[in-house]
Amino acid sequence: EKSPFYIQDPEYNTRQMKELQAESVSYVILKHYDLPVAHHPTYLVLWKANKEKIMKNFDIIQKCAKFIIGKIDNIEYVEDSDIE
Repeated sequence: EKSPFYIQDPEYNTRQMKELQAESVSYVILKHYDLPVAHHPTYLVLWKANKEKIMKNFDIIQKCAKFIIGKIDNIEYVEDSDIE
């Protein structure tokens, strides 16, 4: 089953673009929760990410990050004593 964020265009489905998308989504999520993102820019450079490529993938990055953040925010906290 394909992701709801799958794009048919083969240019978006190269390993380089998938790495750029995944790392960018991770960066957005970590920034959202104010967590450290020290190595993300270096990793993106290794995959030859630049402003143009990130902006070209902005829609998919934004949609994926929003989806994941929404799922995380809807997780109910469970007390340790509630777990059997």
